[in-house]
Amino acid sequence: MGSRFEATGVLATGARSEIGREAARLFAIEGACLDVRAERLEAVVEEIGEENTVAIPCDVADSAACDSAIAHTVDRFGPLEVLCGIAGGHDAHLHLSRTRPSA
Repeated sequence: MGSRFEATGVLATGARSEIGREAARLFAIEGACLDVRAERLEAVVEEIGEENTVAIPCDVADSAACDSAIAHTVDRFGPLEVLCGIAGGHDAHLHLSRTRPSA
């Protein structure tokens, strides 16, 4: 295992997809403490390793779920140093008024 991201808190969304899963796997190989957010999580964790990996479902379109994901990563691994936001989707009917206001 590498050490480029040794003990680095990483939150990765979209790890179910090929790109997200590969990014998560590479972070894990390089020693990251990885919080994976994706559907069908058991297969993802099994593939990338369980030692420093926790996987929990998260709807990235839900701001409260995102806040919870960040808090969970920080509680489990310490400061969040990397956010790998690969999750995505498209809703042609989503209106900008539903987006979260900037702080």
